[in-house]
Amino acid sequence: MHFVTSDADVPGPGAAYNCGLTSAQRAPDGWFKQGLRQDMTQASIFLVEDEALIRMMLVDMVEELGHRVIAEAGSIEEGRSLAEIEGYDLAILDINLQGINVHPVAEVVRSRGLPLFFLSGYGSAGVPDGFEGMPVLIKPCSLDALKRIIDAVLPNGEPEKPQDKPAGAS
Repeated sequence: MHFVTSDADVPGPGAAYNCGLTSAQRAPDGWFKQGLRQDMTQASIFLVEDEALIRMMLVDMVEELGHRVIAEAGSIEEGRSLAEIEGYDLAILDINLQGINVHPVAEVVRSRGLPLFFLSGYGSAGVPDGFEGMPVLIKPCSLDALKRIIDAVLPNGEPEKPQDKPAGAS
């Protein structure tokens, strides 16, 4: 049941309104978890994209897939710095940042041994030297296409977990 009440006879300055919503039934405990895969592991994503609106859209899409963007950059300088210091499972890198190739950022990600893929509005043209054959997601992309490439690039479709070394291993 919805209701609105007024403390004044006529709407206008000084009128106060109370609004309320009531529900016929209480939501079941844990309703917000229903439908989520129980085996899904949240990946931490580092996103480098110079176009703010596209970056915001990608953040929303990544979060809709159950992952989280832990760092964002819109330039080579910011991207390189964050690539070195942030803890992330996967980097998503736009190939062309304000006319500059993302190669320096990709090198940092690779030096850390972390997976990455590229974004481009131009196909695989401009893939940084030494990264030929790496996955490229064409912009704009669908949620399904983003999910497929994240699942393909992450080991076993989820973030890598540190493994214990067997006894006696160095």
